Amino acid sequence: MNRVTIHCVFVLLCTGLLFAQSSYTFVSIDYPGAILTRAFDINDAGAIVGVFRLPGQANRGFMLHQGKFTELPPPNPDAGFRAARGINDRDDVVGLFTLNVDDSEHGFLLSGGTTSQLDFPGAAVTDAWGINNRGDIVGSFVDSSGVLHGWLRRGGTYTQIDMPGALDTVPFGISDRGQIVGGWDTAPNTVVGHGFLLSQGKATSYDVPVTVGIGNQLNRINDVGDIVGVFQDNSGTLHGFILLGGLSGTFVQLDYPGGTLTSPWGINNAGEIVGKYTDSNGVDHGFLARRGTR
Repeated sequence: MNRVTIHCVFVLLCTGLLFAQSSYTFVSIDYPGAILTRAFDINDAGAIVGVFRLPGQANRGFMLHQGKFTELPPPNPDAGFRAARGINDRDDVVGLFTLNVDDSEHGFLLSGGTTSQLDFPGAAVTDAWGINNRGDIVGSFVDSSGVLHGWLRRGGTYTQIDMPGALDTVPFGISDRGQIVGGWDTAPNTVVGHGFLLSQGKATSYDVPVTVGIGNQLNRINDVGDIVGVFQDNSGTLHGFILLGGLSGTFVQLDYPGGTLTSPWGINNAGEIVGKYTDSNGVDHGFLARRGTR
């Protein structure tokens, strides 16, 4: 196990043109018969992974490709709750599952029909969030004091990731260029704190302007450098956004039409975005968003 040393640069986005909401077309995603559906990632072939829940059952992972839903196999015969978080172009899937015997939480990697359990050394809880085409995986773990830290797994070796001065650090996505995005905070029970980009050993912290919101996190980055995330406005409502071209690019707010909450979680190199929204009845649905003219 290694620990990465990172130097932090703080930036505040100065927004230029805000694209209109109509520049994106949204499609709802609902697993058949489910009372909850959330989409977490999409690869360049358009395969989407996420989580669904049928009445009276625990959450399960799914893959949606070419209009067909497939329930992903349990990572362990004793697995209860399970969620698919990330997917690469080889259809390798990472995520989280719990064991019924003790309610312990572990990450998993599903590759070529074989599932491997992922546990950061010595961690009380391990979660896997993103995987790139090189097989690099990012996630988070909880230590014995209940503090969240990030991790990168490359070539079977785990490296701990912590933002300077952070209480909690969670990496959510990693591109083929090795750029990592996520969120961090300095106080417990924070809904959204600050976003970060870790590139070539340098971490850049990101905050939306105070006129836009009071907290944010960065959820995924593609190889072009476009980043999707979520921010909390000054009334406490969560909205999605995309940074076209990276941290210094154009800020575009993303809201599912009629939804009360929108959280984009995945973006591929074609700019297709997936995530989840909450309707007026408090039900979570997945979504796919495609951009019109840029």
